[in-house]
Amino acid sequence: PDPGPNPPAAVSDPTSCARFIPFGQPLPVQGRQDTSLGCGCYTLVHRLDRDTSGVLLLSKHKQASGPLGRLFQTDAVSKAYLALCLGEPSEQSVSLRTGHGRSAGGLWRVYSGDDVGRKLPGGSKVKDMTTNLSVVKRTGGGGTLVEARPLTGRTHQIRLHCAHAGPGVLHRVLGVLHR
Repeated sequence: PDPGPNPPAAVSDPTSCARFIPFGQPLPVQGRQDTSLGCGCYTLVHRLDRDTSGVLLLSKHKQASGPLGRLFQTDAVSKAYLALCLGEPSEQSVSLRTGHGRSAGGLWRVYSGDDVGRKLPGGSKVKDMTTNLSVVKRTGGGGTLVEARPLTGRTHQIRLHCAHAGPGVLHRVLGVLHR
């Protein structure tokens, strides 16, 4: 569902709180009580990349953190993001499955899917990264509104896959959680 132009600040139940985080708002720190979000939540269940707005799920109790986190790990929650991209892809939709890891210079980058599992400088390994991209609207002025559905949760995944597919993310990314 579209959060609309004025999404609620927080939606809460006895175990969790879903909070819309606008672009530029600092994210709460993992494991710290944070009352600034208006829900007195205890810990983050998942993360949003910097410069991304969207719904952030937090747990109110330590006992709820594990089960809520497993919802993301088992694909019980799907994520959809809108990204304004520079350029117009030739395909209406594409599914990308690549590798993800840090380059020798420390920046996140896309690797070939054949590199998944390969050891990188610094000791980490290339991890699987999968995203489904679909064109929502072509602006006609060289831009495209794209819906991105990441199936894995890698840092800067949408930006990396949009750039890898052709159009790079022009501005911020708006995230929406779907059940």
